[in-house]
Amino acid sequence: MIAPSPANLSSPKPQSFFPPQPSKHTEIIILLLIFLGFISSFVSGYFIKDWFIAESNSTTQPQPSSVPTTNTDKDSYLPGKAHQVDTVYILVKASPQPILIATVSRQEQNQNFAQTTRISYFDGSTWTRDTKSQTTASIDIATNDLIQNWQIDTDPTRVMKQSATGNIKIHDLDLAFDTQELRNEIPVRSLPGYTRFYSVGSGTLTIAGQNFPAYVLYSRLYSSDSSQIQFYNQPFGLTTNWLAFWDQDGNFYHVDTTQVDQSTDIYQTHQIGIFESNQRSVTTIFSVPITADTQTPPLNYTFKFTSPVNRTITLTTKDSQDKYPQNPFSWFMSRAQGQVTTAGGQNIPGVGLLEYIHN
Repeated sequence: MIAPSPANLSSPKPQSFFPPQPSKHTEIIILLLIFLGFISSFVSGYFIKDWFIAESNSTTQPQPSSVPTTNTDKDSYLPGKAHQVDTVYILVKASPQPILIATVSRQEQNQNFAQTTRISYFDGSTWTRDTKSQTTASIDIATNDLIQNWQIDTDPTRVMKQSATGNIKIHDLDLAFDTQELRNEIPVRSLPGYTRFYSVGSGTLTIAGQNFPAYVLYSRLYSSDSSQIQFYNQPFGLTTNWLAFWDQDGNFYHVDTTQVDQSTDIYQTHQIGIFESNQRSVTTIFSVPITADTQTPPLNYTFKFTSPVNRTITLTTKDSQDKYPQNPFSWFMSRAQGQVTTAGGQNIPGVGLLEYIHN
């Protein structure tokens, strides 16, 4: 404690309990200040109220993507309208390994259906490609100049098992495919508006009347709402490596790794790897590290299937086809040739197809 000074110990002067009365001029000034203070408080409170309301109601809105979700063709991808796509990949087992890739997409419109057919054929040295668009009365696959027949037969039990046969004509060459039994055993998308299955089989490709044993991959896509399908018509930062690969022991490998720089609500960066053994058991993993060179398309790849598969595919791409050379993005389909290395160090030769997209 600080001791009081002598001045503080002297007797205080008497003070009045009543303050001095202000002058009339002082009263006017005080009233004016009170009035201005009231106005200031009212105005400030009004704006502060609005500021608090705005703050309490504000949320961080998602940034709209610059990537269109519909294409610019005359066909419309309409909400609540059906969209179906069938694709058959057939790779002849014997050298020089001819390849047929046939896709038929059907899109429901307001009054009818739009069908687009795309055929790619590799004769062992050269790719041939053709397309056809048409309007149809139903979502069933319709014949045209490229498709003379495409038949899907469902097992009488109506439980998964199907088969598909077709006759294709491209540049005056007659082709036919027979998938044998398909089991729809590989689901890769399972959503109310977008379901997709792969089936692996062993069938035949008939070229000018001659039958060749072939590896088969059949893809079926069903959508009850085509607005759930992502379409792109401009570069937006996508890199996809899609692989279908068979080793000589009869095992099948599928990889889809896609990096999306401008993700949308319905299309995101993803990885999936499928291993189907020669005993038809299926294992799905969601991490498949890839290494590739920097060429377009890459020539040398390594795909590492993590646990529980524990196998590595090393391959080289050959005979690449530029599917859309008129577009500003890269889209190539290539033959793939290489080997699978098991966890025990065994090397198994294999062949396949690799699709590379950089958009």
